Amino acid sequence: THLERVDSSTQEFQVATSSCTMDEIDLKEQQEREKKNQKIYADLVQNSIDDQAEYFIKSFFFELGDEWKEVNDLKAAFKKACKESGSQSDLSHIAAAQFLQANGAARTGLERKRELRDIDMNSDGKVSFIEYLMLHYKVMILTSYYKRLKKEPEEDLSKGGVGLTGVGVKLLDELCEIPLNLDPTVVENLEKVKKMKKDRAKKNSEVSEEN
Repeated sequence: THLERVDSSTQEFQVATSSCTMDEIDLKEQQEREKKNQKIYADLVQNSIDDQAEYFIKSFFFELGDEWKEVNDLKAAFKKACKESGSQSDLSHIAAAQFLQANGAARTGLERKRELRDIDMNSDGKVSFIEYLMLHYKVMILTSYYKRLKKEPEEDLSKGGVGLTGVGVKLLDELCEIPLNLDPTVVENLEKVKKMKKDRAKKNSEVSEEN
């Protein structure tokens, strides 16, 4: 009947309106999250290489497993590369490409260029240590990202992330996700290691000044 058709149309309109409203809410939440992530990132890249490494280890402690020690090895190598290039805390894309070639999986020159551009989150033409780590551990981070969202990966992760681009936002989102199940003891131990390193650096500095 006419009334039934009107009622059906009204219900369809309400469903469509409700769906549109939910999409708008989801978009707004996503935009707010991305804004928050950019703020965390902007503060993070201003920190020292040591602090960037510590943040990364804390964020992915369980995913890294025993490989967390490799982050410190990469940190030492990155510091050396910065010094050789005349920088204190970051590398140009050219220097970063050389560093990636020496420390990452085999890539073509074009792949290195595109992947470095993908993780240069502020497009300043430089690569900080935290940005390099996002590239180096790309597959691990994306695996964690999709696991948290309970979704199957949209990208092919079978090649170790080589040549994979267009995932910078996802990498940053997972980097900024606070690990909810990080054991307080683990955090405490990391803080102790950090303090020991600072004390050792201070002592070495004092000895150098005396000499």
